[in-house]
Amino acid sequence: ENKEGKLLISKDTLESLIASVARGFDGAENVTSKVVLDKDNEVTVYVNLLVHPDAVIKDLSSNLQMKIKEAIKGTSDLDVKEVNIRVRNIAPEKLNIEE
Repeated sequence: ENKEGKLLISKDTLESLIASVARGFDGAENVTSKVVLDKDNEVTVYVNLLVHPDAVIKDLSSNLQMKIKEAIKGTSDLDVKEVNIRVRNIAPEKLNIEE
């Protein structure tokens, strides 16, 4: 909110932004997220994803957390309190079938 008026951003919009950020990471797939806004307008993000078998989960999650916080702050000026990542499973390897 500023002297010109209010800006309202839906949770769906933030969740779409999170999905877009996550698609930029090679090690993550099937990303879903949930955004929770507290009374102080601080955002908590919950992300569920599959990781590729060769992904370094610690590095992937740390980089993903940082990029999600930056993207939300940059586009909405909302402070992200936490980005909690839950790795659901390891994605099955894709078979290369050559004819």
